[in-house]
Amino acid sequence: MIPGVERAIPIAALSTLRVRGGTAQVATPQTVEQLRNWIEHCQQIGRPFRLLGRGSNTLIQTAPSLILRTTRLNRVEIQGDRVRAEAGVSLQRLIRQCQRQGLGGWEFLISVPGTVGGALVMNAGRGTRAPQECLGHFVESVTIWDGWVCRPLTAHDCAFHFRDSLFQRRNRVVLAATLRAIRRAPEEIEYRMHQRLRHIQRTQDCTHPNLGSVFRSGYRAAIGRCMSPVGGAAWSTRTPNWIVNPGGATAHAVWELIERTVEEHENRGFLPPIREIIIW
Repeated sequence: MIPGVERAIPIAALSTLRVRGGTAQVATPQTVEQLRNWIEHCQQIGRPFRLLGRGSNTLIQTAPSLILRTTRLNRVEIQGDRVRAEAGVSLQRLIRQCQRQGLGGWEFLISVPGTVGGALVMNAGRGTRAPQECLGHFVESVTIWDGWVCRPLTAHDCAFHFRDSLFQRRNRVVLAATLRAIRRAPEEIEYRMHQRLRHIQRTQDCTHPNLGSVFRSGYRAAIGRCMSPVGGAAWSTRTPNWIVNPGGATAHAVWELIERTVEEHENRGFLPPIREIIIW
């Protein structure tokens, strides 16, 4: 018997965009071994599955037969300036736990409501103007399950680039990562977190559920501002490149708004923007 309880969960509860929809079958393993057992079980019986953290960058249009949620894989081990965090550790918890021991470097991620695993897949960070402010910059190794064995990958193996990594193109399950922290006074780390959160309060539209940046590049905010809302989904009037859900939007409405925006870029003679969010 596979450990862990499988249950039906509303799709709205699985993503930070909180889109309306039905339910999805979800299992939440509590250890890496349990996660591996679930994966092997699904592979043996041919059951489609996907992995999900906190859903801060995922739009669920059609739920797979089973979602394996990693949020209970939340162990953190600190040895010197090396930090090993499992895939389900929230970024905000990681940052604050490290701060208490005078370890930092990744305070710029304090506003991201995601997990270590999701942040590694997306190589979360501030953007092209701050190449050293992405999570991949701090990676020493990532432990993965490749479908056969658990094994480590170096940072070079992970092919981190701007909002991109090996994990977006190959079937590799991120289990944990070892990160190199920077020694800083807890007060300095607190100050950096405070500065980042103040910037977020000024610039980001947190009044409604959202998924963060929709496009990786090529998006022209002037076009987004001209687009009409679709079924409750709308481009934020405050934060460019964000779609918000003031209430009642479905995943299909969000997808239609994205498609219309891409088409409008092409109609105006621009290259289509490159999507960043993951769509199921």
